[in-house]
Amino acid sequence: MKHELKKIICCGTALTAVLTAVAGCSVTDTGRDSGRKDEPAIETEAGTKPEKNEETTSKDTNMPDLSDTNPTTAELPEEGTIGDISYKLETASSDGGSDERGYYLCTTGDDEYIYGVIIAAGEFNTGGYGIKISDIQYDGTEMTIIVTETAPGPMDMVTQAFTYPCYGVVLSKMPLTVNVISDTGYEFDCLYVYIEEQEIEPGWFAVLENGAGEFLQKTYVYETVDGKYSYINVESHTKSWGSSEWVDIVKSSGIADTKEDVLDAAKNFGSDGFVLFPDDMTTAHTIDEFLED
Repeated sequence: MKHELKKIICCGTALTAVLTAVAGCSVTDTGRDSGRKDEPAIETEAGTKPEKNEETTSKDTNMPDLSDTNPTTAELPEEGTIGDISYKLETASSDGGSDERGYYLCTTGDDEYIYGVIIAAGEFNTGGYGIKISDIQYDGTEMTIIVTETAPGPMDMVTQAFTYPCYGVVLSKMPLTVNVISDTGYEFDCLYVYIEEQEIEPGWFAVLENGAGEFLQKTYVYETVDGKYSYINVESHTKSWGSSEWVDIVKSSGIADTKEDVLDAAKNFGSDGFVLFPDDMTTAHTIDEFLED
């Protein structure tokens, strides 16, 4: 990947600035490249792949011809609330993205919109290409972001320069799962995660944990003043492969009436393997021991 994050993200600044002026920005490698699947060939409505044209064709030979597609006409509000997550769309950029087609997750440094998703259309050898978020769907755990990609028509005047279209959305909370799909059906890969280490609030009495190696799911459990339970779902991974330093990423949180409800939340998150208690963090206890009063 060319200049991997220098063209994408400086997560300590507002995401709007990221999309308009990111050149030269660098970050510490605290995430992982999830890997890019081979992109399937996508044919046009006529059933043939578009011919390469020096003025209007992406360097990605699997990129569909978008000039004849019918993008979604419904306008997504620039900001709003979906379930328990507030969102705000950010300004599109023609040169702030990556030369790979995919998306990035990051923290923004903003107290209200803590997380960002930046979606890159890839590299094009002319101007006139674009990408826009046309819909956001969220079921309480999984968020699917629908994007519409556009391309110049055969008679359009375009700038003769490489462009890297991208679009972003900032969120008040990070869903357990994020998917990005184009309205033509292409599934974007997660190219990089840069989420700053977050401090876990003290006072928890148990942590449910699962995973192996350098990637763990954890659910920290607290007692509330009204006899209920609060929990925080956290992903922990090493800063880089083989590192002894760990990063905690808060993925979600909630309130539960009973320990059984906490366990259900942990099962959904994947952290229901064993239990650790703060007085002995070296001994794994069973789930039944957690459920005991």
